[in-house]
Amino acid sequence: MNVLSNRSKNIENEAKPLCSVIILNYNGESIIEECLLSVLNTKYPKLEIIVVDNGSTDSSCNIIKKYEPKVRLVKIPYNVGFAIGNNIGIKSSRGEYIVLLNNDTVVHPSWISNLIKIAESDQNIGILGCKVYYMGTKILQHAGGKIDVHSTSLPHIGIFEEDVGQYDEIKDVDYVSGVSMMIRRKVIEKIGLFDPDYFLYWEDVDYCFRAKKAGFRIIYVPSAIVEHFEGFSVSKLNKYRHFVRLLFERNRILFVLKNFSSRELALFILKDVIKQLHRAREGIARLLYRSSYYFSQRFKNDDNVISHYNWKVIQNKISFSARSIITSFIGLFYAYLFLIFKGPFIRKHRRN
Repeated sequence: MNVLSNRSKNIENEAKPLCSVIILNYNGESIIEECLLSVLNTKYPKLEIIVVDNGSTDSSCNIIKKYEPKVRLVKIPYNVGFAIGNNIGIKSSRGEYIVLLNNDTVVHPSWISNLIKIAESDQNIGILGCKVYYMGTKILQHAGGKIDVHSTSLPHIGIFEEDVGQYDEIKDVDYVSGVSMMIRRKVIEKIGLFDPDYFLYWEDVDYCFRAKKAGFRIIYVPSAIVEHFEGFSVSKLNKYRHFVRLLFERNRILFVLKNFSSRELALFILKDVIKQLHRAREGIARLLYRSSYYFSQRFKNDDNVISHYNWKVIQNKISFSARSIITSFIGLFYAYLFLIFKGPFIRKHRRN
């Protein structure tokens, strides 16, 4: 009876679609092994695990090689960024489903099974995202995302909230985070790979936007859980932190130029100027008062604020310094120079 049961289970497993997990690594010697072990412990029978090393100068590759042949290492001689690095991984993958995963994550055992179960329920589902916690907590970092096309703000649904089941519903969203993103192969066949112009930041949003425009659904799956050590990868670029800030602001503008209509672009510029004036006022206020005090006073009479926000996490995340505010506005200035000088060329050659 056990033989028949095992044979039946093997046949069932063989029928499941292959899933390729692509982990982009850059100088992750302190975290990559924990990430790999969690993926290897995933309760899904048909996994292909590929680590794309983005020119690491530490001992990351030696750690990764310990897990060959279960893990395949693809080495790039220098850091080519998130978009190109993942594109290289996608090109070398074979799965019907591809999952992009940050190296600073730990995944829960049933994450792949739960994602694929939902994906297989509707062929129009193109991209799926996970419930993302801050590492070692049940504080939400991401439960899907929304895009405001007029201001290009990117609120993460549920951010800073303690998870008490308030985001346990499977739902359509505007985008999901590249921290952990599952893509159906036919999405790649239809809209292509990630846009290499972004390098870092906004490429996941751009990809979801393009997929949605092509008729695919973007779905948040709450039962697929990932813990994320936010900021680890960017911290490895610490000596380039000003460049990173410039990239974020430039890519925000780049996203608008590539994806918005002329009317939406005009409305964006108008609203963005107003938003940045408010941002300047808030930045000054946060310098004058303690960040946590300022934040709590700002929202204390807001009925939409959920009582289970984790204020300690908020305090750590929104602390501002004079240097960070100056860097932010240099980034903004650079972004608008980019809009003025490069914008016409990009608009002329943007995707149809």
